[in-house]
Amino acid sequence: KQVKLQKILKLLKLQRILPLRNPPRMRYLPRKTNHKNHDKRGKRTMKQRHFTPFYYKKPVLSIFLTLTLLCGISTVSLAGPGSASPYGQNKTGPWTAMTEAETAEEREDQETETGEEMSPEVSDETSDTETEETSARNKKDEASSQDAESEDDPTASNEDDSFYETHAPLISVTTSSAYKKRVLQKEDDYITAVISMEDPDGSVLLKKADGKIKVRGNSTALAPKKPYTIKLGEKADLFGFGSAKKWVLLADCFDPTRMRSTLALDLAAALGLPYTPQHTMVELTWNGEYAGLYTLTEGIDVGKDRIPLDIEAGDFLLEYEKDREESGVTYIDTSDGLRFAFKEPETPDEEQLEHVSDVLEGLSEALESGSWAEVAARIDVPSFAAYYLLNEYLGNADFFVSSTYFFFKDGKLCAGPAWDYDMAAGNLSTEIDDNYAVHASPLGLHSSLGWYPVLMGYPQFRSAVHSLFTEKGSAFADLYKEGGAIDRFEEAYRAELIRDARLWPVSRSYDNGQRKPDPTREENVSYLREWLRERYAFLISAGL
Repeated sequence: KQVKLQKILKLLKLQRILPLRNPPRMRYLPRKTNHKNHDKRGKRTMKQRHFTPFYYKKPVLSIFLTLTLLCGISTVSLAGPGSASPYGQNKTGPWTAMTEAETAEEREDQETETGEEMSPEVSDETSDTETEETSARNKKDEASSQDAESEDDPTASNEDDSFYETHAPLISVTTSSAYKKRVLQKEDDYITAVISMEDPDGSVLLKKADGKIKVRGNSTALAPKKPYTIKLGEKADLFGFGSAKKWVLLADCFDPTRMRSTLALDLAAALGLPYTPQHTMVELTWNGEYAGLYTLTEGIDVGKDRIPLDIEAGDFLLEYEKDREESGVTYIDTSDGLRFAFKEPETPDEEQLEHVSDVLEGLSEALESGSWAEVAARIDVPSFAAYYLLNEYLGNADFFVSSTYFFFKDGKLCAGPAWDYDMAAGNLSTEIDDNYAVHASPLGLHSSLGWYPVLMGYPQFRSAVHSLFTEKGSAFADLYKEGGAIDRFEEAYRAELIRDARLWPVSRSYDNGQRKPDPTREENVSYLREWLRERYAFLISAGL
């Protein structure tokens, strides 16, 4: 009876009426699972295809089958079309979980393993043979599942135990029930949420803090991997970046390497650009589901631990906007055709508007005067030189289009902070427009825009740029050299990058403006490395 029961169970498993194995359901966890019948993401694996096991869908029929087995009935045949079934000749029962083609393919797999032709009816093999074949089939199931995943994403190949390691902190966002199954969109604005954060060692960095979260950005807000702005109910000092309520999660969805933002901000800090946002890589879960690898960073905000401006004393923060119009935003135009959006103060009064206009017009007049002393009295020369070098080297097509910031402090206009570099360093389509095509090349000088064409006409400013470029040459070369910033990023976040690529494949293009990605992560990283190397060599040859 035991032998007959095992044979019937085998046939039911073959027909997908019962699962090959019966594990508990699990959510994704970014660590190794001990369940052999789960894949490396912690999800259930079944041969060829993932689906809900039959007994979850048809409990009544499952009970019937169980009673049938207990009664020892061994003549039941559920071999699919053409078999003797309760529904008549050449018909299938409602429990049939495979098509005729899939059934044939399953039998071919079994014939390959055993070297014998299989029959839809149960054979008289011994129980030991049954156990060995089941074990072999289970191993093949696991291998097939892993091969299928590797075909979907080349990044997933050649994994080892380091896949389960993690060096990035984990941020958990729990929203109201209304957003548990619906993707948050930019038009939803802020929604309430509970935010937690923990280190890879399990220590709590932020414990169930009440706050709000919204989708941020412009074109990036339309991507499937959303960037977010988090606003905590109370200030928190995360990673020693200073106390603040507002934090930003950059998705870097348009960057297949996920490192351009990090490289750009690190280079900006090395060049001495003031108030460069501090940042670190984190992994995000959204209502318990893994959402990917993100760059947690400070926002471009005014505050004691951000940009310490005294708005009442006349300080201000502006963002250059070439043509974007947003409701509720105040814009100001200059006589030389430049256009800025107010960031702080958000809603300037007449006196503040007049003061900002006087500063901008005064700079334009100084630039046209030909007096370097007049210019140097109105701008912070080191920050203007660093800002130019940063954007010139990285080929930033957004420079003096959008995300280009300037602030007024201590009686001078300063350049920066740096922001928005996910489509810099050659990550541009050459088919969108001439601006993208020019900036996509590692050759040529592109960033003499806005005030810079006139500034570059002053020998004193060119000398400041050249001195900084020479002094910080090692910072540029460190980005691409062996053992440099790229290699350090790859080594530090290898496991996180694999997990992120499983959810957001690097070979997929998410925006028409981005360069068409290469098939694998290795190729995309190699392209970035060579682009930076060629760019640095060109700037040296150009005498910058």
